[in-house]
Amino acid sequence: MAHFAQLDENNIVLQVVVVGNDCICDNNGHESEHLGCEFLCNLFGQGTTWKQCSYNGNFRGRFPGVGAEYLTDTDVFTESKPYPSWVLDRQDGTYHAPVDPPEVDPNTQFVSWDEENLQWVVVDFPIEEA
Repeated sequence: MAHFAQLDENNIVLQVVVVGNDCICDNNGHESEHLGCEFLCNLFGQGTTWKQCSYNGNFRGRFPGVGAEYLTDTDVFTESKPYPSWVLDRQDGTYHAPVDPPEVDPNTQFVSWDEENLQWVVVDFPIEEA
C-alpha cells in the first residue's frame, strides 16, 4: 500500500489517500508512482494532480497533512507553518523562528514562542509542594 497527496494548482495538499499495491505495482511487482497517479486520476478526474508521499517520512521530507505544500524545487512536502513570522527552510520543508530559542534547563523550563513580540519566552515548570 502507498500514500498519495492530491495537490491543488498552487501545490497545496488537498487530501491524502491510500492506494493498494494492486493499483501501484507493474507486471513485475515493482511499485510505480506513475501507476498510482494514473489510477487516482481515473478515480478522481483527469485534471487532478498527485504525488506519492511516505507515511514514515522516508522520502519527500515528511508525511504531509491537508494544507501542507509540495515544493517542486526540492521535492519535499512542508510541515504546517506554525506562525506567520516563521521562515521556511526549502531544503527540508521545516519552518524556523526568526530568532534562535534560548538555552533552558529541560528539567525545570521550556520555551514558548510569542508571535506578537517575535521572541521566545522562557517558562518555568510549576513547583509542586510536597
